[in-house]
Amino acid sequence: MKRGPVILSVLVSFVFIALVALIVAFKPPRDPLFLGVPESQWIAELKYHDSEQTEAWRGYGDEGVAVLSRGYYQACRPMALAYRRAYREISPLLPDLIASRLPHPKGDVTRSLRMRIVSLLTNLGHQSLSPLPTVVDALKDEDHSVRGWAATFFSAGEGEEAPITRIDSTLKAELLPLFVAGLSTRDSPFRNNCAVVLRYYPEAGEDLAPALLSAMVTSKGNHTRMTAATALRFVALERAKQADAVGKVIEILNDPDAQNSHRAAEWLEKVAGSPELSVPALIEATTFESSLTAPRAARALGSFPEWREKTIPVLENLAATQTGWMKRYSELALERLGH
Repeated sequence: MKRGPVILSVLVSFVFIALVALIVAFKPPRDPLFLGVPESQWIAELKYHDSEQTEAWRGYGDEGVAVLSRGYYQACRPMALAYRRAYREISPLLPDLIASRLPHPKGDVTRSLRMRIVSLLTNLGHQSLSPLPTVVDALKDEDHSVRGWAATFFSAGEGEEAPITRIDSTLKAELLPLFVAGLSTRDSPFRNNCAVVLRYYPEAGEDLAPALLSAMVTSKGNHTRMTAATALRFVALERAKQADAVGKVIEILNDPDAQNSHRAAEWLEKVAGSPELSVPALIEATTFESSLTAPRAARALGSFPEWREKTIPVLENLAATQTGWMKRYSELALERLGH
């Protein structure tokens, strides 16, 4: 195909998108009233992490969710988004003379607003699935921070009643690729939030294991690595027991951040895999200065009965010489070992 017709076709498409964007931009949006106040005012006054605000919107029920949803879609500015995407895709194909004369797309000026809306919808997810359609769309938002907030909706509460456990099984399966793709994003919060949700996909455990193991290696922070490891424990326990996964968690066990090392000790206790690696690492961790990690490491030793000859002397010494949680958890481990 000759280059001339291709350029002409691309240019016509681009001009059409630009004209539609201009029409939409100058068309005044509808601004219905909600409780006697314009919806745009409600949206403009939203805050981050405001407990009183969250409780108030819960009281507004489904009508309030509808207001927030309309606010989100209004803030998405779909034609402006379409123009930005078209500009990025089409302008490199045009001659420089033409490309240089095209209006440069404006930046994403409503990002913060969309984040506030989706974060509030996420907080409402503890009790209602009404925000679900909007949050599903927000998972595909152009901004990774908005997508990150949307992901948290599905694991709100992180218990057996998390929203992801209450949605239609077909929709749950359709969303899985989005969460798996999130494990590869550069944005650590979004990656972490996707890993949290994936723990609720035991039906896909064997297929998820490679992606979760990769996240345990490639994620920048140990917090996200441990979240991926936790998801692996929930969906593919036998795979988590293997030496490569256990070895990665042992690396985190040595993290100076006590929150991360404590989570690693807890994981090693619950997985109880590769004892030839886990037991020596946990014994060493009982000597850590952390008042969180060291006692948890002692407790974890109770998960390895086949290594009791090695662990019982250590635990006996700790129970006899230490106080507080270290003494209590050492005694608990000894009981679990039948000693």
